[in-house]
Amino acid sequence: MKKFLLVFAAILVFFFYSLAADTFTDNADELIGYLVKEGNAYCTPQAKKARVKLEYLGVDVFPELVDNVHDARPAWPCLQQETINETTVGDVCFELVRWQVQKSFYTKMGPHFLTKESLEDWWAERRGRSLLELQVEALEWAIQEVKTNAAYGRYPEDWLERMESKLRQLR
Repeated sequence: MKKFLLVFAAILVFFFYSLAADTFTDNADELIGYLVKEGNAYCTPQAKKARVKLEYLGVDVFPELVDNVHDARPAWPCLQQETINETTVGDVCFELVRWQVQKSFYTKMGPHFLTKESLEDWWAERRGRSLLELQVEALEWAIQEVKTNAAYGRYPEDWLERMESKLRQLR
């Protein structure tokens, strides 16, 4: 059953990426505009597609995502991020960058390589690097953080092993 769910999830991701890649503009500013909540609805198909397309475009749209990290306009509720407050367009932009860079070790309670406050300086120092390079750097940092910070002792014993294995795969 677990294998079936993983295959099904992969098919869904491929399907949504295909939709986003085929039906939407590549203009990051236009895509970010679709994230802005207008009216009382929960979401729009365009907002969902724009979020997927922004992730699909990857590091190529990081400059625009970073530029919009402090955008205080409300985002559609379907794009809710890790906040109890209303999610803003800036929150969505930040999570799009953080998720792509940290996805090999991301957990809500785990080490956070990127913060909203540090994102602009971090990006200014790394502009031009590939997503793979950014992921390797973040994973190396997370491994060191887990090894040296006793607060992470509450995680499963194999968590560190899984991160080190993922690092070997990325290299």
